[in-house]
Amino acid sequence: MADTKIEGFMKYDARFSSAKKAAEILAKRYGKEPNVMFEPFCAYFLGINSKQWNGVSTTLVNIIRKYSDSIIAIGPIGWPQSLESVFNYPIKDKNVAYSTMIYFNTKEKDKKVINKLREKYVILVVECGYEPLKPKEKALQGTKQNYAYPLKKFLTDNELSWFAWCYHPIRQPVILNSWNPKDLSEWGKFVKKELLTF
Repeated sequence: MADTKIEGFMKYDARFSSAKKAAEILAKRYGKEPNVMFEPFCAYFLGINSKQWNGVSTTLVNIIRKYSDSIIAIGPIGWPQSLESVFNYPIKDKNVAYSTMIYFNTKEKDKKVINKLREKYVILVVECGYEPLKPKEKALQGTKQNYAYPLKKFLTDNELSWFAWCYHPIRQPVILNSWNPKDLSEWGKFVKKELLTF
């Protein structure tokens, strides 16, 4: 299908063989560089269970560790995302953090899981954002009132590090309306004014 490809490459090629190969190449190339963090999968969407999640993640961590001691962020299972697997199957390695996305469809129970896990582990919000109009995915729809301000409160109250999505004029939710860095979307203006100043 045409919509599953970007410039001839599969949009979401989540084959484990591809992930292992990418981890090897990238860790070998960038593993000794300063300020590099690895995130082998930002999301495991393919219906794996917690034990399988741990096995896949541990394999990828072991590959990266051959070349680097840098932080490795391990993504959660499902959509909306859940880090519940960490309770029973934490990754046993140094410099491991757990990553997640917080969008409009993130459930309160998943936010409670994040809040509980942050007592023991480093949690990174690697994607967040909203579109005020009609985004391609309903989960990305939101407003300042029903998404952005509650997100800011959640990040602040829980002292979470975050990355806003997306510094690209097409991939939603956009921070930029065009490649002009001053042409900010509503979400981009919120990131600049509200999130970068707390």
